[in-house]
Amino acid sequence: MGMANYDDQPGFVIDAVTAEACIIDLAAALTGLPTAARALELGCGSGVFTRWLRAYGFDATGMDMSELQLAEARQRLPDVPLIQGDIESETDIDTLIDCYGLFDMVISRYVVHELSAPIGTF
Repeated sequence: MGMANYDDQPGFVIDAVTAEACIIDLAAALTGLPTAARALELGCGSGVFTRWLRAYGFDATGMDMSELQLAEARQRLPDVPLIQGDIESETDIDTLIDCYGLFDMVISRYVVHELSAPIGTF
């Protein structure tokens, strides 16, 4: 599914088995980080993993280019900063940092394969 199709599906959800596997992988990867660490999820979509980060005590912020996806994320996470922006845009990233400061970690899933220049972006 391409990015354009994904953005048109605000009801998109990850099935429970896939979500559980991803959560186990994330938990292992994040072991050792302080739970109050500031986390930025680039390409947060509807906020599924941003919500997980918050539930585990991370100070999470999400960014996505789809306002449809962010609208759904805002329903799930009314107290979480969720920003509309293009993660490949230096201007959008600079604005994000100017407004929210630096983050202890950046996480991105299901996004890199959709970028026009993944190496240059990261």
